[in-house]
Amino acid sequence: MEKQKISIAGDGFISSGDYESIKIMGSAKSSGDIKSGEVKVNGDARFNGELEFGRFKVNGDAYIIGNIKAGNIKINGNLDIDGSCEFDTMVVNGDCEINCDIRCNNVTIRGDMKIRKNLYAKEIKIYGDSKIEGNIECEDIKVYGGINCKGLLNAENIFINPRGRSYCREIGATNIEISKTNNISFFKIKLPWDGRGTFRGEVIEGDFIKLENTEVKDLRGKDISLISKCKIENIEYTDNLEVSSDSIVQNSTKIG
Repeated sequence: MEKQKISIAGDGFISSGDYESIKIMGSAKSSGDIKSGEVKVNGDARFNGELEFGRFKVNGDAYIIGNIKAGNIKINGNLDIDGSCEFDTMVVNGDCEINCDIRCNNVTIRGDMKIRKNLYAKEIKIYGDSKIEGNIECEDIKVYGGINCKGLLNAENIFINPRGRSYCREIGATNIEISKTNNISFFKIKLPWDGRGTFRGEVIEGDFIKLENTEVKDLRGKDISLISKCKIENIEYTDNLEVSSDSIVQNSTKIG
């Protein structure tokens, strides 16, 4: 049986079912569980139920009450989700707010994103602004914009070039670099601007750490370099510690 294609130009209602594609150019509401290979929202959509989409593109406004799974999701407009999310690839160019956990392989944020719980991903790139109320767990994260994480940011590799005032309560990783310049040793990245932001945190712990314009209470690592304008209360290190002349360290202890 061939699946139905739905196109709504004015006001419409979408009942539960399995569809080939859904295109909303006007205003639409739904109730019940929906599956679709492709969904495009160019107008206004309100979904209420469990959703499973192959591709999901929001150019207008969309609001979801329920859990959603999708292969690829792209948000150019506004999207609010009151439920858990599982995506393969997510690109946020507009505004997105998620009230539950989100799991995704690759996340790119160029607009504004707010997550009220936890973000689990493989690779994260942030060019815009992000606010995470819970924890971030990933393999690699690169931040060229703003990040505000009230929980733990845990990754293998972390690079942050903060724009404005960025904050993470706690950071844990193998390689950590917080830098305001293009002179990146770990990641070999060329940026289109020199960062002028600052970073603040409570705890940073890793093996290899390089910091600029960073203020943190407790810093623990194997090899630590404070390149410029850092303010650290306590440092514990096992191998090497380099402190620039314009950085301030209240206490430092070599362990082992």
